[in-house]
Amino acid sequence: MARQAGRLDWFGAYGFIYHLDGRLAARADRSAFDGAGGGAVLHKSLVAFSASRVPGHTHPLARNVKLLTDETDPALLRACFESRDKEIWPLVATRYLSTMPEQAALEIVRARLAEIDDPLLLLYRIPPRVLLLPEARDVRERFPLEDRLTLYESFLDLRPFQDEIMECLSRAPSRRHDRLWRRLLADERDMDRLRAHFLSANSSEWQAVASRYLAALSPQEALAVIRTKLETVRKASILLPHVPAAVLALPDARDVRIGMPAGKRLKLLSAFEDLDAHVDEIAETLARASAESVAAFWKQVAGRIAPGGALSALMPVEANTAEAQPACDDLTSDVVDVVAPGSSLEADGAPDLQQASDMPPEKIEQEAATALGRAADPSGLPSPSPEQNHP
Repeated sequence: MARQAGRLDWFGAYGFIYHLDGRLAARADRSAFDGAGGGAVLHKSLVAFSASRVPGHTHPLARNVKLLTDETDPALLRACFESRDKEIWPLVATRYLSTMPEQAALEIVRARLAEIDDPLLLLYRIPPRVLLLPEARDVRERFPLEDRLTLYESFLDLRPFQDEIMECLSRAPSRRHDRLWRRLLADERDMDRLRAHFLSANSSEWQAVASRYLAALSPQEALAVIRTKLETVRKASILLPHVPAAVLALPDARDVRIGMPAGKRLKLLSAFEDLDAHVDEIAETLARASAESVAAFWKQVAGRIAPGGALSALMPVEANTAEAQPACDDLTSDVVDVVAPGSSLEADGAPDLQQASDMPPEKIEQEAATALGRAADPSGLPSPSPEQNHP
């Protein structure tokens, strides 16, 4: 007997299934249910069933009862899908469309969309393999914008839909679909198209290609393009992570570097060969940097600052002292080498050479000369001047 659809009413241990127009169709006990013995079939549920006459019973008995959403009989699925009852046909739409080839399902979807008032009742029940058809664009365009973009994100291969997705993304809020932009433009290598994407006002779009496009240009070409882009971006800090290091290191790229964090900018400036040529930029950055960054900068450029140069005037006293420290240590070492342990120089009130490194170089030389003079004359009397020895 042909499969039928109806609504189940429970009366204690027995169930009665009614046709959708309200007429009694069959009686069912729990043994008639497919699978869970009726335990999962709730009161008033829509079910599919077969019915047969049994001698001694007033009403037909139902067999193989299951929820309508689980039905697989093509004839019953088609009859329910083609009905006008909004309570019934959406329940079987996905199963029915899945029983046929994609092209046939697409034609049925188009015909059904032309008949119903609320397309969303059908759209969200279309099998994905039908929506994946390149020629199903007219159906995909019926989805709300955000749901349509979510649908594209589920596609494994975006290439057949590139123009369609681009058109859709151009109307979407910026920064909401970064991942989709990156997937869409990941294989783009044409320089003209990369430039068009980079100069776009959509931040998700241009950030998806920025690093790749700028790296393909020479540093000077990239600098010119970056300056153009900086006129339109909301914050320079959004663009800077994509700027190649070779561009930031250009001496004439100060207007680009100005957007960098002060610490990173100091580190970059410390590698410049001609520090005095950038003294104004260095001074400006030093004023905004943290104490740790400033100390690290002076340590990095120590030994490369030209005496009397423009940058030397900015060097703090501590940095000057630290630079002179190695020379003091060398002089102390020389003096210690000429003093033998237990000698008269050590015993006769010689200066504490262990503390010599704390003295200025001139003081060390003076103390060392005095000590050496006493070592040459143990009497402790002042040594005669050259004039006294040679009148």
